[in-house]
Amino acid sequence: MKLEGPEIKIVPKLANISLRLFHFFSKTQVKKCLVDKGTEMATLKIKGMKCQHCLSSVTKALEAIAGVSNVSVDLDKAEATYDAEATVDQETLRQAIRKIGFDPQ
Repeated sequence: MKLEGPEIKIVPKLANISLRLFHFFSKTQVKKCLVDKGTEMATLKIKGMKCQHCLSSVTKALEAIAGVSNVSVDLDKAEATYDAEATVDQETLRQAIRKIGFDPQ
């Protein structure tokens, strides 16, 4: 049985595009895993943040610590999420937050 028509010609193109996207995202994920090897995502509750300036201050304080990356601060949840290498001491993070006037939990 031979299939013909414009609809059939589109399907291989879509399949090819899907395959290319799959390969792109697969390589991206592999690269991310290699970059993130040895890091762990963590969350720290922080009391006292009220505004965007607070958010910025906490972000800068955490990013200044060696081994901490991908810092994201959420005012509504009153927390900071970040990736940290195993060598990062939690007390160092808390001290950095206290130093700028906030209360880490």
